[in-house]
Amino acid sequence: ERRSSDLWKIAHMARDLSLTHDDIRDASLIFEAGLGRAKQVGKLTYLQFESVAAQLLEANSMGNHLDLDALKVCCRDHWSAAKHKMHIPQMDFQECLGWYSRNRFNTDLTCTKEQRLHIDMARKYRCPEKTIHDIKSCYDQFDKDGSGNISLEEFAGVLKLLMKLPGDGDLPRHRIEVLWREIDFDGSGFACFEEFTRWWMSRRSTLIPYDCYYRTIRDLSREPDPIVRYDDTE
Repeated sequence: ERRSSDLWKIAHMARDLSLTHDDIRDASLIFEAGLGRAKQVGKLTYLQFESVAAQLLEANSMGNHLDLDALKVCCRDHWSAAKHKMHIPQMDFQECLGWYSRNRFNTDLTCTKEQRLHIDMARKYRCPEKTIHDIKSCYDQFDKDGSGNISLEEFAGVLKLLMKLPGDGDLPRHRIEVLWREIDFDGSGFACFEEFTRWWMSRRSTLIPYDCYYRTIRDLSREPDPIVRYDDTE
């Protein structure tokens, strides 16, 4: 009878929290292990909650990087808000499970370092993550040594890809050097990805599409003015 009751509770928890039975079973095992010697009490202290939260997210991270600093902030915020309301300095399994269901796909907590970079930069420049991802893909093609920095020559290659210049199309060398100086203002000879992205996000509207950019230099579509000849005898 007790097992039937437990199964009924699990079924309802799974439905209410959009978790599978396996999710709840696995979370229960981590929760029980996190209790340590306090199994009879059946509730976590704050430090135990932090540890259990990290284990729950790591088990669900699919190899992504867990940002422990962000996790601590998330745990602290939840604990402060919930315990302020309930005046109970401990957390039971149902509350822990509720926290997990709300945060298991929280990209602020679980992502690769590169995903984290893309997320942070997308927020900073108020653009879709895909925009940052596309810039990084072009950038990495020319960062041959994987140093994270590009030189003037590599900058020219990245710029050609981002501006979607045709295969035989290249910017004049002096224009590339002028644009490069806008990034490499300290004269180091190199620029990192964030420096390049900051520059590109501020300049891209003036550089793409490339045919519009060229028209700011000269009007390629304009036909030469007809030659008007005057007859001196008239």
